[in-house]
Amino acid sequence: MANETEPELKEFLIKILQVVTALVVWSIITMFFGLYLEWAHIHHHFNILNVIFYVWFVVSLTGLIYFFYKVWKR
Repeated sequence: MANETEPELKEFLIKILQVVTALVVWSIITMFFGLYLEWAHIHHHFNILNVIFYVWFVVSLTGLIYFFYKVWKR
């Protein structure tokens, strides 16, 4: 009985690890560019670095959510 549930448990834990890893990597990259390099801050006017950051944010967040959907669907 225990042998039958182990592959399911292993697959579930791998899914959790994939999701958490992807979220941490995405968060570190986004925080580095947005907060550390201050591409998310609009100081006096909206410049090209703000555009690059916000396009990156929307596109990568959409991709991340799609990745989460694909991981949990299988």
